Amino acid sequence: MSQFFDQASLVMVPSGYKTGKVYSQKPLSADGELTFTRASTATRVNASGLIEEVASGVPRLDYSGGATCPSLLLEPQRTNSALFSEQFDTADWTKGAGTITANNAVAPDGYQNADLFTADGTNTQHFILASQTTGAKTISFFVKMGTQRYVQILSSGTVNTLANYDLQTGAVGGLGSTSTASMVDYGNGWWRIILTSTDAATGNIYLCFADSLTAVRYPSIASSGTIWIWGGMVELNATHATSYISTQGSAVTRLADAAYKTGISSLIGSEAGTIYLEASALADDLSERRIALTDGSTSNVVRVGFTNVSNRIIAVLYNGTNQCVLTYSDADITQTNKIAFTWSANDFALFVNGVKRSSDVFGTTFAANTLTRLGFDRGAGAGDEAYGNFDQVLLFKSRLSDSDLATLTA
Repeated sequence: MSQFFDQASLVMVPSGYKTGKVYSQKPLSADGELTFTRASTATRVNASGLIEEVASGVPRLDYSGGATCPSLLLEPQRTNSALFSEQFDTADWTKGAGTITANNAVAPDGYQNADLFTADGTNTQHFILASQTTGAKTISFFVKMGTQRYVQILSSGTVNTLANYDLQTGAVGGLGSTSTASMVDYGNGWWRIILTSTDAATGNIYLCFADSLTAVRYPSIASSGTIWIWGGMVELNATHATSYISTQGSAVTRLADAAYKTGISSLIGSEAGTIYLEASALADDLSERRIALTDGSTSNVVRVGFTNVSNRIIAVLYNGTNQCVLTYSDADITQTNKIAFTWSANDFALFVNGVKRSSDVFGTTFAANTLTRLGFDRGAGAGDEAYGNFDQVLLFKSRLSDSDLATLTA
């Protein structure tokens, strides 16, 4: 990759680890720094693998999944409506056939504020419960196995809104027809267990003990087992879980991230150029997500991103009419993909992960210096925001050769 840094007019990588900023590598000056906004605090996973708070207006360089190099994390606005996300000994969390010992273990944020839930040994339903309004929602908890291996999340309303989780292997089972579910490994035995309910009738949420991955809804088992819990979240009308939002007695909203850079016509190839991304979507949720090079409007624009078709990557050049629309529909967009879109008159190509996926040999481009803005949106500062994880963004003021593009995206 380093061979291409010297060719690029602009390289935006998650560097500046100590300052939490994202710079262009060329030129190495403040002119290359992204303008970033988020009018609230937020959290990230730091280089030590711990969840930590980041101040408002500071971009999040996130090391999730044990990454050695971070990604720029951009997320939409979300609210955690679980009122006490870390204090399960409060009355807001009803306990069924078990007790809470507060602050019993080190949590994923590195502090000893995880609670121990201990079942009472009877053959019954062992759970914690929080009251919630009806509606589709994404529920998540950070859970660590003590002596209890299987747990279940369910959202009351129908028999089909549940999933079971194996805290030993990381497997998910017993999934209801109105649910999707996953587990994310946070290290040191901690899993984030996630359930998305698409059933608008569902209400209260339960974290229950279960006896297997195939356990029925709200199971009864004989158990004196234990689990540690921390970080409960309920995100209403959400198709996927986002980064942790701490609450201490009231709902808390994390506002949306935004990133862009204006006044950079000298760094963008309008007549001919290339944009390269290493990026992943937060979810394959059929949302339009774009990175755009524009004149500050949507009248002249190069767009690359994800579409409302499952796992499809798209590249578009528009200058009053679409000059090319290139797509690739066989990617897992939740994983990091290396994407390059290149353009010159009558010569357009889309490369993904080392292979030319689509091309067009008819179409015009722009007059010199038309494109002036790079934005993580559809082009004019709002709409189709590119929420996801971004490892690199490179701009070139030329149509790279096919062999270079294959090497760049390999």
